[in-house]
Amino acid sequence: MRTRTGLTAATFAVAALLGACGTGPQPAQQSGQQPGQGQPTPGGCRSGPVRVTDADNGKTLCVTTGSAVTLVLRAPDATTRWSAVRSDSDGLEPLAVSGAVDPAGVTSAAFTAEHHGTAHLSSSRPACGGDGHVKCHAVLGFTVTVTVE
Repeated sequence: MRTRTGLTAATFAVAALLGACGTGPQPAQQSGQQPGQGQPTPGGCRSGPVRVTDADNGKTLCVTTGSAVTLVLRAPDATTRWSAVRSDSDGLEPLAVSGAVDPAGVTSAAFTAEHHGTAHLSSSRPACGGDGHVKCHAVLGFTVTVTVE
């Protein structure tokens, strides 16, 4: 009898786990909440100028080849800055903006979606204020994944 009870409990546990599959949060592309801005294409990717901000941290977005991607990160105060934005792929080609200077507390970068692939844009900043009074070793990170189609 014990073996049968244990087997029945195990069967219910497996059924409960299988029933829960697919009920998690939906990706931004399926829920209608697209990170960034730009015109959606029939395939769900963005075309034209796409703007990415702090609010897109951790998200994935899709852009079409030739799209301009601008990333603007704002620190909580003028004495703290995000590090220079890095891309781990040549699918997003950095644009040099002649004479552009970001205001205090703002870090920006511009890219062109050159060819198909996936790129991770990343930056970091100190978690504590840069006013010289509060110091800590904590660092906040920013990452957004950009798929070029």
